[in-house]
Amino acid sequence: MKNIIIRILAGIGAAALLLIIIVVVGGAILNTKSVQNKLLKKSTALLTEKLNTAVDIDSVSVDLLTQDIKFSGVYVEDQQQYKMLQIDEMKVNLDLLQLTKKKVKVQSAKISGLQAELYKLSPDEPLNLQFILDAFKKDKKNEKVAKEIEAEMKKDDKKLELDIDELDLSNIKIKYNGIEAQFDKLDYHTLLNGTKKGVLSGLKANWKQQTKKGIQDCEASIETIDYSQDGDKHTAFIHGMHFFNDNHLPRKNTNRPKRGAFDVGHVDMTADMQIFFDLLQKDSIVATVKNFKATDETAGINISNMEFNVRANKKQAFVTNLAITLDSTRLEFPKAVVQLPNKKEGRELSYSTSSFNGYVILKDISKPFAPILSNFNKPLTLSGRMHGDKSSMAFSDVFVGTLDKKLKIAAYGSITHMEDKHALQVLFHISNMKAKGNVKEEIISLFPVKKLMMKQLHTLGNISYQGDMRVVWKKEMFQGMLFTEQGNVRFNFAIDEATKFISGNLKTTNLELGNIFAVDDLGPVGCDAQFNFDISKPRTALMRKNKGGKLPIGNVKATVSEGSYKFLKVHNLIADIESDGATADGKITLKGRHTDLICNFSLMSTDSVKSKLKIRPGIRFHGLSDEDKKAKAEAKAKKKQEKEEAKALRKKEKEERKRRKEEDKAAEKMACSKHLSNTVLYCTLV
Repeated sequence: MKNIIIRILAGIGAAALLLIIIVVVGGAILNTKSVQNKLLKKSTALLTEKLNTAVDIDSVSVDLLTQDIKFSGVYVEDQQQYKMLQIDEMKVNLDLLQLTKKKVKVQSAKISGLQAELYKLSPDEPLNLQFILDAFKKDKKNEKVAKEIEAEMKKDDKKLELDIDELDLSNIKIKYNGIEAQFDKLDYHTLLNGTKKGVLSGLKANWKQQTKKGIQDCEASIETIDYSQDGDKHTAFIHGMHFFNDNHLPRKNTNRPKRGAFDVGHVDMTADMQIFFDLLQKDSIVATVKNFKATDETAGINISNMEFNVRANKKQAFVTNLAITLDSTRLEFPKAVVQLPNKKEGRELSYSTSSFNGYVILKDISKPFAPILSNFNKPLTLSGRMHGDKSSMAFSDVFVGTLDKKLKIAAYGSITHMEDKHALQVLFHISNMKAKGNVKEEIISLFPVKKLMMKQLHTLGNISYQGDMRVVWKKEMFQGMLFTEQGNVRFNFAIDEATKFISGNLKTTNLELGNIFAVDDLGPVGCDAQFNFDISKPRTALMRKNKGGKLPIGNVKATVSEGSYKFLKVHNLIADIESDGATADGKITLKGRHTDLICNFSLMSTDSVKSKLKIRPGIRFHGLSDEDKKAKAEAKAKKKQEKEEAKALRKKEKEERKRRKEEDKAAEKMACSKHLSNTVLYCTLV
């Protein structure tokens, strides 16, 4: 787009400069209106012949005393005979003496009613303005003169300078391949102290954008830009920025109150900002952005302030002291690096930050993203690091906690395949989560959900958790280990939004269910259970309409490895329950060595039947099952092996005792012999 704009300006400038040169030369010969009109006709004829297209100018006047040049009714067609450029009025006041110093001094310039219609028929074809540039490039005489001028400038080591004191542009409209841009007025002037001031007002652009869901209308506008330059310092105050788009489809949260209001196909954002440039050059900038405010009332987005410092070149942008403030949320990023994309150089967008930190109130993002957080006004601390590219984000050293430090969460994670929502994956690993005291109940009370089993939750006491959370397309998965004061629970479950089922399993080894449910005679329980429940509202609504059922729809299969009630202890208790919403049929089996105790039951709960339970106990005798036989054989073999190992050990110990006894005997004999020798030697000496 930048190259296109440069070509547009270059083409318009080339045409305008050619007109100025022709008219100035003619005016220098004879500054009379009649001669100027004759010269105008001759000049337009030459331009028409040169460009091989229609060129028309209603009138022109040159005043050599005031050095004013004025055109009216300029009209230029492209080579397909479509209107390309139209100017109602253009007036330029030049300081011709400055040309001797290689300086184009425009004391004032005024253009009103400019319309340019530009296009490219295909990406491989040139802009319809290109033929003007090509026409002058093909002129060998002009090429020779240009080279001589360039050589002379290099000789003097001085570039041609452009200086504009006053610029007045009004009613400017430019079209490019379906994009329409215009502004009402640009007023730029230089004060007596050398400070430059400018005001741009009424800037608008609109276009149509092709998306996967069809055509969407886009519109961008700025009410005013106040610009000033004092030496190397530049300042821009931008007021009334507005972006709007419409994909002509219902908003994503239509009739879906639990979904956030933000919709990329329906954006209506207004913003203001201030930019202070310490350096503003072609290839680099050093600037500070302050007082950036952005609001989308329909989506519920409200950035009350954003500010940062930036140093940028063509390849990278270095951002420091970035601070983002929402209603009650503030995040600070001390440092960030952004690699700017460039297709020609094969450079992709990427970014990374230093450790960020701040405080968050989740209520601030509830309307656009998660209405369930609408009452979550408890402040949380947040810190971490992040890096990513156009399709992924990664988070490390993430820490979330309450101000009273009763809740602490350490985690890391990533978001990948962001360019395709069907392949989108969100993965977070909770390294450690600790919740002390009643912070669990405080957090749950902030959600607009039914408060079930709150007493039991309180009984769990301090809890901690380690595990993973993963989201793939329309499936959310959770797994991990929950540690409580009443025992531990390992769980793994998934919520499938496509099929509308929740399924998974949980396992306990020594969970104090008696304490949790306030049943004194119920002891610790070890259990392994699988479950699968229907959470589809249309299906459950249809079932309830047809059957009047009030029970969940799904099934549970569980094995109680151990449990006790009063003096009764059970092992290998198997439960299998199936519910269609109106009736739950179940079978509980207590497996014994030769006898199984069976309890079949049926529970009905409907609009017409409040609660009806039927129990059919039974007993089943059987020999040893294959599993029992195998277990018995293994136990026998194990016992035999243990007996043989014990016998071998006793034999080894006996041999070891015998060996030690013989060693002791030999040592005693040797000691006695040595003593006798010493006695004989002593007697001889005496």
